[in-house]
Amino acid sequence: MGLTTSEISSLWGTYMSDNMAICIIEFFLNNVKDEDARQSLQIALFQEINNLYR
Repeated sequence: MGLTTSEISSLWGTYMSDNMAICIIEFFLNNVKDEDARQSLQIALFQEINNLYR
């Protein structure tokens, strides 16, 4: 039995949301000047990438 349309839609939405979060965090990392903020963004990026590819 395959996935329903609703299940596929939910998976796709989660995937797109996670990818967008990674792109936004990378943008901020490229423009941040505060080292404390940079460290927090790097942690957030690591966590998002781990969530996406687990």
